[in-house]
Amino acid sequence: GDAYYILAHQYIAAALNKDSGASMPQDVQEVFDAATTWFSNNGPGVGPGHDDRPVLLFWASVLKNYNEGSMGVPHCSS
Repeated sequence: GDAYYILAHQYIAAALNKDSGASMPQDVQEVFDAATTWFSNNGPGVGPGHDDRPVLLFWASVLKNYNEGSMGVPHCSS
């Protein structure tokens, strides 16, 4: 898939978690800030041959770990 959208899904979830009061560790905040800058300068269309793809997928994995409670605030048991 398009790495833009893969990252966008995790980025939006991380933004919502942060806005809801979840603390964001420094390393996750740095990825979030880098993604914010990247999104402000780029758009969709990051397919398999695109140079930025590996970086965006790495950022998505960091944000996914944050969103799933592996980094920062763990998930609440319900």
